[in-house]
Amino acid sequence: RKWLAELFFLLTRWQWLLPFLVNQCGSLVYYITLGSADLAMAVPISNSVTFLWTFLMSWYLGEETANVSTISGAALIVVGVAVCVASKLEDPASPAA
Repeated sequence: RKWLAELFFLLTRWQWLLPFLVNQCGSLVYYITLGSADLAMAVPISNSVTFLWTFLMSWYLGEETANVSTISGAALIVVGVAVCVASKLEDPASPAA
């Protein structure tokens, strides 16, 4: 009975409901992409960009301050995604690893 009251409380608060719905839309796009994209590209990119997006949103909302290690990590994620995309563009006929 208590969990039902807590669920009602959360579902009636836009501050919780809006981020939840945005997250669920992101999950839906992820699964649609998995069905139509090259898995060798879609999975690593989406998994790595998740960390980057989390960092950017937490920094934007003031939850985390940007320090050298987090900025370096974000830069490495961007470089890694760029390397994945560039390697796939160079030889599109190569089999997925």
